[in-house]
Amino acid sequence: GASGEAPRLLAWAVKMLRRQPHWRQLIQVEGCVPSLVNMLMASHSVMQNEAILALTLLARECLKPAEDEDVDYEQSFINQLLKSEIGKHLSVLIETNCAKMPVEVAHNLLVFLDITSEKNKLAMDYKEAKVHDSLKKFKDSRNDFSKDLVTVVNKVRNTIEDNGIEME
Repeated sequence: GASGEAPRLLAWAVKMLRRQPHWRQLIQVEGCVPSLVNMLMASHSVMQNEAILALTLLARECLKPAEDEDVDYEQSFINQLLKSEIGKHLSVLIETNCAKMPVEVAHNLLVFLDITSEKNKLAMDYKEAKVHDSLKKFKDSRNDFSKDLVTVVNKVRNTIEDNGIEME
């Protein structure tokens, strides 16, 4: 229904508008980030992947150094992810789909985690939600991951486990 399609439209908007100036202002739209985070729990991998891609695009844009802007997109994005319980959503997503998640969706998820786990606040949330443990099960349950993908899983796990050692 409409409640399922609205987040998909939002994910599409993120993807299509990313080449436009000021497109990251989308995160200021109330409910944007939480809708995408909730979409991770969709029963279809296509919708999960759409959410992951949109969140990854937003992360890449919002978590890079700002250039003289009035809005702190990084803090806003991180705070919205945390309020949306991103760690819990990711743990559930990985735990419930580890054996059946298509490799391309797994790859996209790991790109998102690789980007976001570099931020201590998010890494702490991931650690609290045991995302690193879920990733171990994920990796151990798969024999179709390339060496590069396994390397990324290990890097993300280590970043989450070692959270707090290095300050941002």
